[in-house]
Amino acid sequence: MKNKILVICSIICIAAITSCSKKEEKQYSTWMVNGEGFSTNKVTMMQGKGWSGLNTDDRENGFTMGWGDYGMRGPGVYQISIAQSNDPTLLRVSFNYKGVYYSLSPYNGGKLIGTLIGEKMQYKMPAAWFKNYYDPLDSVLISATLNQP
Repeated sequence: MKNKILVICSIICIAAITSCSKKEEKQYSTWMVNGEGFSTNKVTMMQGKGWSGLNTDDRENGFTMGWGDYGMRGPGVYQISIAQSNDPTLLRVSFNYKGVYYSLSPYNGGKLIGTLIGEKMQYKMPAAWFKNYYDPLDSVLISATLNQP
C-alpha cells in the first residue's frame, strides 16, 4: 500500500513539475515588402566560422542578416553594406520575396537599429529600397523587425 501511495505521489509531483515548467516561445520577426506583411518565428541564429546572424529557411519569402565573422552585435546602429567584399565587419541583409533574391540598393543607405529586449536582440530596419540581384530595374521597399530567437 505504501508503495502505491509513493508511486502515485511521484507521478503527481512529476506531472506538476512538467506542467509548471515554462516553455520559452520564440519571438516573431516581421517585415513589410511593398506594403505586404510577413511574419515568422522560425528564425535561426547562426554563429560560427565565417558568419554570424539571423535567417529563415523560407526561400520564397524570408530573410538573411548578419556579419562575416563569428559575433552577433549588441545594441547600436549598424550601416547595411552594399560592398561585395569579404570584410567580416560588414553587415549584410537580404530578403527573398516571391522567390526572388533582393539586396540593398546602392542608391540609398540602409541601417539596422539594435536594441536589447530582455536578454535577446531585436534589429529594426527602417524602410529601404532593395534591388533584385539579377535585375537591377526591379526593386522593392522593405522595412523589418528581426528578432533573435
